[in-house]
Parts: sequence; structure tokens; C-alpha cells
Amino acid sequence: MLVPLVNLILALYMIFGAGTPAENRFGPRPAKNSRAVVICGLLLPALIAVIGILAAIAIPAYQDYVVRAKAAQMQQARP
Repeated sequence: MLVPLVNLILALYMIFGAGTPAENRFGPRPAKNSRAVVICGLLLPALIAVIGILAAIAIPAYQDYVVRAKAAQMQQARP
């Protein structure tokens, strides 16, 4: 049960953690993340969660609508 939590913590560290303080074999140190990048990095998972919640609500409601529409169509087809 802890694996997803550890994975999330590791991902956040890799995204926002500081690199080496000086130039290394991969080139100069990249510029520090701006405030907008940090905010977007924190809000993106929340946005994905909201989309998932909306889908969890909308899909069963649509399936119920389809069942009721087919039942009504069958009711009208009977003489």
C-alpha cells in the first residue's frame, strides 16, 4: 500500500529537487523552475483527479440514460 505513496514522493522530488550545484558532464546547471512551473506542477495532478471524478459520475449516468432510452423506444414500438 505504500508503493504508490513512495512513487508520488519520488516523482515530486525528481521534478522539484535541485540538481548538482555546478556544471557536470551533462552541461551547465539548468535554470531554476519559475513560480508558474511549480504551480502548474502541483495543479496538474489535481486537475487529473477532477477529470477522473467527473468521468466516474458521468459514465454511469450516461449508461443509465441509454438503458432508459432503449426501454422507452421499445415501449413506443409496441402497438
